[in-house]
Amino acid sequence: MEPDEFIRAYYDAINRREYSLSWYMLSTNFKNKHNASGYDPYVAWWDSIERVEVLSAQIQDQSEDTAILLVKIRYTYKTGRAVDDNASFQLIKSSWEYGWLIDT
Repeated sequence: MEPDEFIRAYYDAINRREYSLSWYMLSTNFKNKHNASGYDPYVAWWDSIERVEVLSAQIQDQSEDTAILLVKIRYTYKTGRAVDDNASFQLIKSSWEYGWLIDT
């Protein structure tokens, strides 16, 4: 799977409320840095979102083991408020079926 497809698959899992899958798509490093309080707060935050859309995903740099993506995301909260955000993700190669993990 290409890095941009992986990011879309991550957010698709969130939209389907498959949080155990999306949690698995995060590296231990990412979990420790951004979700240090664990899985339950991660799920609680995503449960406040009605839908997340990937508006664009561009691979900025890619090697055999890493990829850097610039992603434009639209979060639509359950309140109806929509917020666009720009994010940069570093992916690391993984041996599991999706082939990548979100690392930073």
